[in-house]
Amino acid sequence: KDMFVLQEPSVSLTRALKKMQNLEAQSYTPLALALDKVLRMIKVESIKAKDNIPVIIICSDMGANISARYPDMEAKTVADFAIITEELRVLSKKIGQKKIKTIIMNPKKAYASRYLCIYPQAANEIIDDMKKYAGAEVFEFEIKNPSDTIIRLKRML
Repeated sequence: KDMFVLQEPSVSLTRALKKMQNLEAQSYTPLALALDKVLRMIKVESIKAKDNIPVIIICSDMGANISARYPDMEAKTVADFAIITEELRVLSKKIGQKKIKTIIMNPKKAYASRYLCIYPQAANEIIDDMKKYAGAEVFEFEIKNPSDTIIRLKRML
């Protein structure tokens, strides 16, 4: 499975949110790999444009199940999820040390599907670490209502 960049660094929230509307949820979540890539992209962008202030916007239920260290391992056991949670804790601390504003957009789901395909304890721990170490703000959003999401994001920024 491939990981791809949905939105290159940009000042346009509208463009990114429109792209998100066409995405389908998957149970493949390499969040540590994605955040590592984001940090590398921010480093490159900061060289090009020193005045820009980076913001990381994560659109996820934080149900990470793919390890950065062991990308062929799809998490199934508590020990697997502990590896992934620790990888994300380290990245949360890096983000916090760099003082990069971070927002987690958690998609609203029906109660019946809220924890479908994720390990809730690990997801909650990852969210707590992102709040604690990276100062992340978290809000639930409705993908079908991008204008409301844009207004809420602009208020947070």
